[in-house]
Amino acid sequence: MFDYCKIKDKSCPFATESTYDPEEDDHLWETYTFCGAMGGSVDTRVDNLSLCWLDMSNGQRTKHVKKINSEVMPKRGYYYDIVRKGWFEA
Repeated sequence: MFDYCKIKDKSCPFATESTYDPEEDDHLWETYTFCGAMGGSVDTRVDNLSLCWLDMSNGQRTKHVKKINSEVMPKRGYYYDIVRKGWFEA
């Protein structure tokens, strides 16, 4: 907590660093900065954000979560079911 956030360009109480990679679902050697304010998303890395999560409107947040989920979930072996409206294992 209170790590440097490149989006805000200063220390943030929600930013934290870890070696966990959500796309690989494993800890790697590279260190990533994650945003603790983000909710409902698989990948909460700051690298994926164009704007601070706290400054986004609800529509922007929803759009970002859908975009990230559509990129990460298929790599993990999940598919989106339109009828049941959710991600399910393939």
